[in-house]
Amino acid sequence: MRVSTLGSTVMSSTARYTTQDILDAEETVRAQALERSDSGTVQLAADQAAAVDIFQVAAEFELSEEQQAAVSRVLTAGHGIDALVGVAGAGKSTLMETCRIGWDATGTTYAGATLAAVAAKQLHDTSGIPARTVAAWLGEIENGSGLRGVDVLVCRRAMTQKTGNDEGNRFCKACGTLAEDGELCNHCGAVPDLPDGAGLVEDQGAAVRRDFEERTQQQG
Repeated sequence: MRVSTLGSTVMSSTARYTTQDILDAEETVRAQALERSDSGTVQLAADQAAAVDIFQVAAEFELSEEQQAAVSRVLTAGHGIDALVGVAGAGKSTLMETCRIGWDATGTTYAGATLAAVAAKQLHDTSGIPARTVAAWLGEIENGSGLRGVDVLVCRRAMTQKTGNDEGNRFCKACGTLAEDGELCNHCGAVPDLPDGAGLVEDQGAAVRRDFEERTQQQG
């Protein structure tokens, strides 16, 4: 299905395609975000949101005004769905640790969801929020207790680096999956070998992925 063109129109190919199920999923997320805006969900009062001060004393450094505003929004706005967006290294995990302190103080329960097990461990190590993969949560929702007892679900979505039309995406040279700017690959846990900032292009990444999957199956 052809979707509307966004961004520059001077590239050699600007056509973008997707499938109806992706569009349906995006519309569901959009509708839920609008419906649950200002719903008072897990909304802390201003005097309960002293997590910034506690964190700064414990960590012995101060959050920037922008970071403090982001924490205050997450804890006091009461939106059913909210988002923190930032580049790698912007301190998103640090902000989630600060939010966790606020939730702990009010008895709010929380958990994390990530695309890969390595990312789940990273989220827990950096913020103190216990996390599982999305696949594990879906299994619980379909066959177990689901999200019962969880007030806040923190979803960590790793974003890939945007590249120019002639560069191609960056892939981890160990397993061939898309690589971001973090210290570890979210899929295999390897340190991405990307000294030139370019990595592998898409067709090379696919070849590495196939080799990685074959080796993993043989070891299993």
